[in-house]
Amino acid sequence: MKKVISISLLALFISCTAWAQLEIVPRTAERPALLRTDNSAHFSLGLQEKSVLNISSNGRVGLGTEYTSNGVKLFPQFAKLHIRHNSSGAWSEGSGSAHLLLDEDGITDYARLRFRNSRIYPLVLGGYTYLPDGRYWDIAGRGYGGDITNDRLHFYNSDKGNILSIAGDGKVGINNSNPGEALDVSGSAKVTGFSETGELSIPHKTKLIAFTSLPFSCGAGATYNFSLGVNESRVISADVLVQTGTSSFYPPNDWFNNREYSYRIDGSTIYFEFKAVSGCDFSPRGFRVWLTYSDAAIPMPTGNGP
Repeated sequence: MKKVISISLLALFISCTAWAQLEIVPRTAERPALLRTDNSAHFSLGLQEKSVLNISSNGRVGLGTEYTSNGVKLFPQFAKLHIRHNSSGAWSEGSGSAHLLLDEDGITDYARLRFRNSRIYPLVLGGYTYLPDGRYWDIAGRGYGGDITNDRLHFYNSDKGNILSIAGDGKVGINNSNPGEALDVSGSAKVTGFSETGELSIPHKTKLIAFTSLPFSCGAGATYNFSLGVNESRVISADVLVQTGTSSFYPPNDWFNNREYSYRIDGSTIYFEFKAVSGCDFSPRGFRVWLTYSDAAIPMPTGNGP
């Protein structure tokens, strides 16, 4: 049996060499055994008449990239590794399976896709060495089975650990590998814009309006108003304080010597009403208003509400 196989391989070698298309180059101390074309022509491996693996003349590798145009077979590869496949994302074998499967054989470990930079460095005494740079990124995922909360997808940096983690139940963690909320951030966060429902994002600004020693009489039921410069349709929030004495500020409905006040915004004007029984303890009087407002009118919610 061994003789038959040896003779068949020898015949294949002679045939390939005679046609000057395919060469089998034996292994040497400087390089491994090599199967190659004798020129820069395209090379394919396939089943029956269908090419499965294609290597272009510029060294690009394609899987399933063959197609026919006007009776001519073409094998374009648009990347160093190009995979063409009709996938439905199904987990089972067959035509609907994934383009690329990283299958971890440890039940609790992660399948990993790694990104790094490596270079070939010249040596002082001649020759070269191949060294990877110090850091890398991994996309690591597991479908653990059982409780879906054990499933994880991590974006991992070799210096910083898991930067972004997604649990199987949809919770997302920033610098947090085990998020407990829909978004769980470990560390400070900055949010640009405003959203109440998750469907509305409105760029906003904040400004401080400050007045001191305002000349008005603050008796029982006294009122005072001034313009905010922003229409109420754009106001997101207003934090208001009224000054008493030389330094102390009080929020609305906070009793100071049995005195309190309230305010409302109508149009672009803020109105104050003081509820002192007699006299006024807000003297010298001042106001601080931190106003957060949008660049445009905030759309009113639709529907009948909860």
